Order: sequence, then structure tokens, then C-alpha cells
Amino acid sequence: MLQNNRSALQQFPDEHIGVPLSLNSSASGSSSHAPQQNPLPSQISQASNRSLVYHASQQDRSKYIMVADIASAKIFANIMQCINPSDIKKKREQAWAICEIVEEGIKFYIQDRTFQGVAAMKSGIFQNYLFSAPKDTKYQFEINVSVLIDCLILYGANASQGTIVKLCYPGVDNTLSLLLGEERVVTDCNIKIRKCELDPIDFKFKEHPIGTKIILKSEILTDALAEIDWLSKTLEIGVELEEQAEGNQEDTLQRGKLFFKTSDNVIGSLEVSVKSTSEGVQAFECQATQVGLYKLSHIQQAMKALNHAEKVCIRMNNQGTLSMQFAIRATEPVTYVEYLMLPVDAEVEMEEDDNSSFQ
Repeated sequence: MLQNNRSALQQFPDEHIGVPLSLNSSASGSSSHAPQQNPLPSQISQASNRSLVYHASQQDRSKYIMVADIASAKIFANIMQCINPSDIKKKREQAWAICEIVEEGIKFYIQDRTFQGVAAMKSGIFQNYLFSAPKDTKYQFEINVSVLIDCLILYGANASQGTIVKLCYPGVDNTLSLLLGEERVVTDCNIKIRKCELDPIDFKFKEHPIGTKIILKSEILTDALAEIDWLSKTLEIGVELEEQAEGNQEDTLQRGKLFFKTSDNVIGSLEVSVKSTSEGVQAFECQATQVGLYKLSHIQQAMKALNHAEKVCIRMNNQGTLSMQFAIRATEPVTYVEYLMLPVDAEVEMEEDDNSSFQ
């Protein structure tokens, strides 16, 4: 496969982050291995904000299913804003996401049956990450993302000095404890959680051949989408290849364009394109011309991650499923936020199947 920059491709994970981990056992907010409810760690002191970071003792290992230290409340808030479903049309009371805690880290999911956003925080990005449960155990619950962001911003993300965050999950309570330490003050926020009604959806994206893979800097995508008519209901996204001149063996780069097109509006159709040779396009792989039609509301939700991303990887499989994966700045290792969405025709087929089934 021809490409612009092979090293750039390696910066994005081969396995997309939207598929839940393959685990042998699971629990929804609780487990048979869960400890009893306990008070917050006694080691936390108000003498200094740095006292929030410590190596977990054996006592803490028996108290909590998960304890995670995050160096910056602002970074955590930025990651959560990438998947915050709350907007003008959807009130903050409805901004619930699935939180999944496993040995490898924490994932947050927002979804409907044709759309899913996932923020994957691997254990390596935390200063300390304690998971005191049997291997392959999984804990899931729902949390209001808007409330979580409010706590991070109100008590930490806007502080002039760095605010350290500690997450504590006892496994049996109906709250997630969020402790923020900054300038000799520790704030304890107990956020209500609820049992999951549904498991994260597996869209089986990688089970079908990937026909398109493009990596570009976030500002390139920002500039392109700024030209789109956001009053439309749908957005056509596609890749078009250029024919290579015969006998030109020295040209080893695939040439083509990534384009975005709206047509269901009063001003007619509008198309914006990004050429594969444009500065900022780091990789361009395409097997053939490919086009898909997607809900613009889904694209708008995915764009929340664009403001915090350094690079974007756009992929389409041969079923038309679209993946937009964002590499978020300021975390090491990199945190990825991924959005998966089915094309409009797939959603229509699902609705027709629902209408034709017996009730």
C-alpha cells in the first residue's frame, strides 16, 4: 500500500479503542469480589496539594477497587469534554456516559445504536493506578459527564497552580469519589453513579476490511469543516483517487482528496476538499474511491474532540462505518478519543427491520 509517511501511521493504535476488552467476567457497578464501603484514604492530608499522590498501602488495596492519580485536573476535564454529550438540544441531566474500569485503565462511552464515542485512559497516563480486583474483572456504571466536568473546572481546572486529582471507586457504593488538591486545600466531591442499563456496543469495525486511512493535523480538519453548512442534516464524507500517470514510476505517493459535502440545504450543495499532497496530511491510504453519508449531528459531537487534539486519524471500512480517532494533547502515553458512526442508509435499514418485526 502506498503512503506518505509510514512513521505517522504508527502513532495511532492498530486496534481501535471502541471495542470493549475481551474479559472473562464482568460486573455492573459491583462484583462478588468487591470490598465493603469504607471512608476515603486516611493518608490524604490538607498540608499540601502534593499529598494527594502517594503509593497505595496494603490497607488501601483492601478498601478500594480502583484508585487513580491524575497530575492535572485541566487535562482530565479536557478529555471529558471530548465526549460530553450535553449541548443546547440535550440537557446536562441527560449527559450520562458508561464508565468501564479494568486492569488496563478506564474507558468512558457515549452511544446510541448507530453511534459511539470512547475516551480511553490507559493506566500508564496516571501517576499511580491501583486496580484491586481479580484479573479479567470488569466494573461498569453510568456517570453524568457534565457533573464530572463541573467538579473538575469549579474546583481544579481553572486554578493557577496545578491541581492533582484522585479517583476512588469502592465498588459497592453508588458514588465515585473525586478528590482535588491545590494550595493546601483538598476538595472531596462524591458524584452519584447508577447501574448500567446497556453494555458498550461492539460495532465490529475491524472485522471488515479497512478501505481508507488518513492521518492529518487537527488544524487541517478544523479549517475544512469551518466551511461546511452546519444547518444541513447530513454530511457526505469520501475519498477520491486520482489516476496516476503511466510511466511515472518515481511518483510513489497516492494522490487523491478527502472531501466533505452537504446538499440538503437551501443554498444547494457545498463541497470542501483536502488534497493528499496538502501540508499537514501525514498519511493517505486508499484502496478505491469511497463515499458515505452520515448524520451531521454525529459529526458535530465528534468535533468536540477536535479542539483538544493534535492529530486525527480518519478510517472507513468496506461497510461504510466511519472511525474518527483523535490523539489528545498533553498526555503521555497519548490518550485517544474515538468516534464510530454508521452511515445513514444502515440506520434506515435498522429502522425498517424494527418496523417489520412482530411486537
